[in-house]
Amino acid sequence: MMTKCHACGSTEIVQDLRLFTSMARGSSVGFIPDKLYAILVPPKGQTGDSVTIWLHADICGSCGHAEIYTVHANDALEAQKKGYISKT
Repeated sequence: MMTKCHACGSTEIVQDLRLFTSMARGSSVGFIPDKLYAILVPPKGQTGDSVTIWLHADICGSCGHAEIYTVHANDALEAQKKGYISKT
C-alpha cells in the first residue's frame, strides 16, 4: 500500500479502497456494481481452476494520484509461472 504519494510526496493517502464498476444488467432502472478483478485461466489444453485477483486502490488526497494493487500478488505470480493467462 502507498504511504507516500509518488507524484507529489504527500502522506495524505486514502488507502485500501475496493474498486467497483457499474455494469448494466438488463434493467433500464439502474446498475448493479461489480468488483474490479482480473481472472487468470489455464493455458489451452490444460485443466485447472481459474485464479481471481481482486483489485484495490490507494489515492493521494492532495493531488489525486492513484495506484492499483492486489493483496494476492503471489497467487497471480504462481499462476503465471504455471502458464496461466489473462481471461479475455
